[in-house]
Amino acid sequence: MKENNNALCLVPFGYYLESTVGYPQYTLIVQHMVALPYIIKGVVVGLLLSDGWMQQQNLGGQARLFLKQSYSRMEYLIFVFILFQHYCKSFPKLGYAKLNGKSFPYLLFSTRSLFCFTEIYSQFYVRGKKVVPSDIFNILTIQGLAHWICGDGSFVKGGGLYLNTQSFTILDNVRLINVLIIKYNCKCTLHMQRGLPVIYISSRSMRKLFPILKPYFTPGMLYKLTGARLTKSI
Repeated sequence: MKENNNALCLVPFGYYLESTVGYPQYTLIVQHMVALPYIIKGVVVGLLLSDGWMQQQNLGGQARLFLKQSYSRMEYLIFVFILFQHYCKSFPKLGYAKLNGKSFPYLLFSTRSLFCFTEIYSQFYVRGKKVVPSDIFNILTIQGLAHWICGDGSFVKGGGLYLNTQSFTILDNVRLINVLIIKYNCKCTLHMQRGLPVIYISSRSMRKLFPILKPYFTPGMLYKLTGARLTKSI
């Protein structure tokens, strides 16, 4: 293959680092040496606001990140796994969840237990319950917002978007709305659905955000922004 000396593309530090899948378990010293680049840390924040979660192995131990997606959203999970392959010991695993007597396949991956994840765990978890950190304004990046929408966004006819934040308190929702208004210039309102809070972002705001968010979406997730799902050609 001929070497291309004219390539001008820049890759931000932290993207597509070498995989450590299959490497031995890290020693305590190495667990403290691994750091998360700014961009990847932003993705972690977005995942934790939506479908991702963290666990500590034991009291005082290091935390690790988990993400589970239905088999129909395999493309997205693999995309996220590739971003985190440098921090994972194994590949995603296939499992089955039962609902109303039927089995549904899903994919799950988890990272290694590392101090860099424990630092984020301490921000997002209070006595084992997930909360919105008080400094969410500083840590919610555009990459994080994209992954938040991928996990919890619901396109609304007319171009708006719901963020399904029912698992957070009203106070946490207000904190998130303030970030969206001040940092990303969004027009947002708090709605109640079945007695639980959700965030609505106006269609005008979503039109402004679309070109900024699109680079961080997989093709199969763009329907969250446009409402139009991809159709597979036969």
